[in-house]
Amino acid sequence: MLRPRKIPIAIYIGTNDQLVSLGQVRKTETLLRKSGFPVHYQEMPDHDHNYYDAADKINADAWEFMKEYELPEPPRAK
Repeated sequence: MLRPRKIPIAIYIGTNDQLVSLGQVRKTETLLRKSGFPVHYQEMPDHDHNYYDAADKINADAWEFMKEYELPEPPRAK
């Protein structure tokens, strides 16, 4: 039986995000960790939902996190 792969996930949330609830994102992070997913979670103080204002920092940080992971095999069709 095949076990599902746990894809690493990076989550970035501004503490002033006007579209996404910080509390809900924190709950999501907790649930993902409890389910065995590798999670990189960053709260960005005083940042809102505007990705473009922080894109360079987010992209560099996400790549730094993801380069530590290698999937053991290619995905398979079900």
